[in-house]
Amino acid sequence: MRSHLSHCFWLLVALCFLYRRAAADPRLPVRAVNLGGWLVTEGWILPSLFDGIPNKDLLVINV
Repeated sequence: MRSHLSHCFWLLVALCFLYRRAAADPRLPVRAVNLGGWLVTEGWILPSLFDGIPNKDLLVINV
């Protein structure tokens, strides 16, 4: 529990620092990372991972 609180505290400190820095210079570019490819395995990212799945209907995206 103590470690969790420590992580939350340091995350809050980092966010406050970034907020102050962005407020000081509004021209500062915003950069981000998409974690979807790391946390979720999707069929369209690497189709060969899903070659052994008999029901391919689960991999099709219907728009």
